[in-house]
Amino acid sequence: MKVLWTEFAISMLSQIHYYYKLKVDLSTANRIKSEILSSTKQLINYPFSGYEEPHLSHLGLNHRYIIQGYYKIIYLQIENGVLITDVFDIRQNPDSMNTERAK
Repeated sequence: MKVLWTEFAISMLSQIHYYYKLKVDLSTANRIKSEILSSTKQLINYPFSGYEEPHLSHLGLNHRYIIQGYYKIIYLQIENGVLITDVFDIRQNPDSMNTERAK
């Protein structure tokens, strides 16, 4: 099993890193990024350890999520592992989690 990332999810992780680098410092940005990446390792052996994502259930793709700090890491189980589709700041309105983010 592997943890794979969509381009969109990588972009979101990069934006989070950039934000903390500008607003706080590089050390904090690196720590937060590392914590997000490390938290996804559990999905290799336990792909169903996350909760079902109710805001994307209408898509019928069985999106799941895990939480790391202020971030919801949204993923799908795929044939050879899991696919991270988004890293979503839980302080945002969940209605902004649209279908484009989930693909």
